[in-house]
Amino acid sequence: AVGGGPSAAIPGGVRARHAGGKAEHELAIKNLETLCAIHRLSIEEPIDGSKTGGGASTAPTASSATAMLTLTPEFHAGVKSCLTNSLNLPPWPKITADHYAKLLQAAESRGRQDLAQQERARGNPPSTADLALYTQRRWNAILHFLVGSDPEEGEDSPPDAAVAFLERTGLMAPDMDDRGDGLVITARGYEFMLSDVHDQVWQFVLQYLSSLESNPRCDEIRHRAIIFLVCLSYCAVGDGFLAVDLPDDDTRTLMKDFAHFGLLFVRRGITKKYNVFYPTSVAVSLVAGERGTGGMLDSSSGIVGLLGQHEAELAGKSITGPSPAEVVASYAPASTQSLIRALESPMPPRDSLAIIVQTNFQLCAYTCSELHVKMIGLFCDVNTLRRLTNVVFYKITRDSVKGAFRLGISASQITRFLRMHAHPRLRTGKYPPLPFNVEDQIVLWDRERSRVMLEEVVRYQCQTRDEYEAAVQWAEDMGCLSWAGQVKQVIMVRHGSSDSFASFIRRWRGQAAAGGGRKRKAAVGH
Repeated sequence: AVGGGPSAAIPGGVRARHAGGKAEHELAIKNLETLCAIHRLSIEEPIDGSKTGGGASTAPTASSATAMLTLTPEFHAGVKSCLTNSLNLPPWPKITADHYAKLLQAAESRGRQDLAQQERARGNPPSTADLALYTQRRWNAILHFLVGSDPEEGEDSPPDAAVAFLERTGLMAPDMDDRGDGLVITARGYEFMLSDVHDQVWQFVLQYLSSLESNPRCDEIRHRAIIFLVCLSYCAVGDGFLAVDLPDDDTRTLMKDFAHFGLLFVRRGITKKYNVFYPTSVAVSLVAGERGTGGMLDSSSGIVGLLGQHEAELAGKSITGPSPAEVVASYAPASTQSLIRALESPMPPRDSLAIIVQTNFQLCAYTCSELHVKMIGLFCDVNTLRRLTNVVFYKITRDSVKGAFRLGISASQITRFLRMHAHPRLRTGKYPPLPFNVEDQIVLWDRERSRVMLEEVVRYQCQTRDEYEAAVQWAEDMGCLSWAGQVKQVIMVRHGSSDSFASFIRRWRGQAAAGGGRKRKAAVGH
């Protein structure tokens, strides 16, 4: 039913906020009536007269008209449809098979047989699996370049635009030991590499937006970029859209830049006008995705994926069908269930990583990716590496963890990485994702670096007690005293203040000698 309410109940609240609210309210009502969004209903209400004794009323009854505001049936149906159905609709028209066939016919009718044949040779549009593989290869190429390892089979080197972006954002820096133009990973790069994929993608996006500061239209382009990312979250993975349907050239430039990092897959059309872009799971899940996934974000994320999961829950159905492992992790997040399905697959994808850390500091990682092996080797002893088909074994040692600290990796980054990629059976709450003794020991190894602080000082030996007390008092006042020993009358001052301290000692001796006291000597040693 279409709801409504008395109009007299509305202006009171409006008047309470500011003067003249009733006039503005009436104007707003008239505008909505002009747009056929609401209409007024006049309801006659009886007003009882006075009653005498216990009999009936002797006064005549009157009526009072009360104005009711209600939505028109057409507007009410439109609002309901918008709130319930339009969230499943993409922001741009999707490319369908009929539309694709019409494009080929248009090319043939214009005499461009070569372009039509070339388009047919490409085959069908990319599937969801093809887009996931494309994203993984693009992302792994960047991570391989960060680590300095060779790309795996079927993976290309990152584009020049991505390499320049890594250097500009401080993830990589020129190698000072290399006379060429080589780059090495920085401490910030290690932090980026051990982060969650969701955080990695957002860091790329934020750094990309920050790099636009030199553009005079910086604020406008950033605004369009945020709108573009939000629109991508309403798309479904595997749907294609024409670049010509994007609102402006700035958004089309954003489309090309995002394609460098695997957020979008751009397929050249018959002409430049008919280029098609396909949002990947990373782009769809960027705004409405789930953090802590570890690997590539699930294709069921995003606004459309969340609505599909909600509809399946209301229907009491499972999207993929429960398996025994999923029953164990029935209360786990979607990323954990996605990892469960990956581990159960006969051919696990390379982006899956499941780590089990034992209390004896042995690490067992289920992975087929050389990149994951390199990443785990940053804080594990590489000499203890043992490999099976889809499992690697490492040992976490004091020297290996301290080696990671020297690279700029912190203890919190190591423990967060191990918890983030914990095996699904460790995420059910029965067992801790990371043994407490292992986590505490990594933190203690980190604290060993700050247990002893090295400071460069100059040692002075005083010969009398008066000289020692005067020197200590001056050093404390100047804030350069590092240590003082009263028994042996030894003073250690910071190296930067050694010249000033020596000048003070010379002045003090001169004043003491001029006063007729004993000649005091201060032996200054370095």
